[in-house]
Amino acid sequence: MPGVPSIYYGSEWGIYGKKENGCDRALRPCLNIDDFPAAAGSPDLQKTITKLAEIRKSSPSLKYGDYQELHVSSHQLAFQRESDSDKIIVAVNAAGEKASIELKLPDNGEAVWSDILNGGEKLHSSNRLLKMEMHPCWARILRLELR
Repeated sequence: MPGVPSIYYGSEWGIYGKKENGCDRALRPCLNIDDFPAAAGSPDLQKTITKLAEIRKSSPSLKYGDYQELHVSSHQLAFQRESDSDKIIVAVNAAGEKASIELKLPDNGEAVWSDILNGGEKLHSSNRLLKMEMHPCWARILRLELR
């Protein structure tokens, strides 16, 4: 979604929160950060959250860029953010199985995209199309490589 990402009451750690009786108090529990890695269900969650924050900090597009949806379905979402200095595509697969998606890009021509979330894997777009395989419950963050 456009705007600044935010984490409200610990949902990134799977902490349950529910507004009750018109009061937000249950959404703001006293939290002990040392308890989170064990409760997360994934030993890499803290590292992943840190990496996502670093990617956002390093990208003018993710902070200030124009937003355009490229693909919306019940289990996948892809959008592009663009600024004067970079262009990013974020693609998310919320399904529990692999997915193949094809994006129709707003720009013509061939381009190379580097997946900065997943070790720099290179993807190529051609004739305004970018095809990609998506791992289950995971994402790609693609940065356009400048020529």
